[in-house]
Amino acid sequence: MPSGERYHLVLVDSPLELVPEALWKGKDVRNDAKRRGRGPGEILLDISKHYSSMKRFDLLDGRGRPDIVHTTLLTALDSPLNQMGRLRTYVHTVEDTVIRVDRHLRPPRSYERFEGLLAKLLMVGHIPDEEPYLLSVHQATLPDLLRELALDTVVALSRRGGPVPIHQVLSRLSGRDMAFMVGAFQKGAFSPRVRALAHRVVSLGPYPLSTHVAVCKVLHEVEVFLRSGAAAGI
Repeated sequence: MPSGERYHLVLVDSPLELVPEALWKGKDVRNDAKRRGRGPGEILLDISKHYSSMKRFDLLDGRGRPDIVHTTLLTALDSPLNQMGRLRTYVHTVEDTVIRVDRHLRPPRSYERFEGLLAKLLMVGHIPDEEPYLLSVHQATLPDLLRELALDTVVALSRRGGPVPIHQVLSRLSGRDMAFMVGAFQKGAFSPRVRALAHRVVSLGPYPLSTHVAVCKVLHEVEVFLRSGAAAGI
């Protein structure tokens, strides 16, 4: 295994967005914004805080769960694979934009602080104010990102995929540039347009897994695979 080989993690259809203008007049949105000392369009849409407004505008399906992104980024960026410099992480949002996450980012453990950081990111486009950026928004679609990365293989994780152990996938594709796409939504399946971007769809087992657990399982498998390769002198 080449010592510099990297793996890419893409959180797909992440429910991460600023509150849409149509909801700005909602009482729950206004109260939340006032509590934070910000405008209604300067906070993240959050179903736990803006349920009434979201229900009124039929936005409950796959929207308003930035906590999923928060928990999963903590998992990915704390992983040994990331600390080894072998992981590159991206967040694809429901608005079809791409956020690049520097491996040195240390997300706030507090969700409230994370919400403030990501709201600022979506407004100004990058964090911090000067390069090198730890977070940056690119007006690129998911297909644009995958073309730019020029990957040999894109593996999507889904219960609807084939029951192939991850270590077998890694063994068969050893030496190739690959990405794992993981849905960052609460429930459901990949949209057809996202599914079409995957070369393989693989299941991690018969049980539904939260996004951060799925990511943890995959990254652990990659770490074990790399260690076994090093032990074998690959």
